[in-house]
Amino acid sequence: MSLHYPGPIDPKRLKADGGVVATPNRVMAARAAAITIKKRLTTFAAETYGCRPDEVVFHNNEVIAGTARLSFAELAKAAYFARVSLSATGFYRTPKIHYDKKTQKGRPFFYYAYG
Repeated sequence: MSLHYPGPIDPKRLKADGGVVATPNRVMAARAAAITIKKRLTTFAAETYGCRPDEVVFHNNEVIAGTARLSFAELAKAAYFARVSLSATGFYRTPKIHYDKKTQKGRPFFYYAYG
């Protein structure tokens, strides 16, 4: 299996609200935004519950921070009221894209299409 082919895809699992071509980029951008928010929540939990960031564990919709154990919703609510930003923009730079206008050569797109 190549790095670019994710394997069999069940079409029922694909969700796209816009152009299907942009979907892989949206997924990676959403991932980047989620990582940013998780870092903020991890820092907040560590500071609030007196532990190190590497001691904060997210598992099964639950958060363990030191000796504290709470639901993800409870942590998100506490962070919100503590004015921790729970929004982020995601950006994904698609790899291997290049194009030379003079020679009109290159790879201006890098998408996987299903179907």
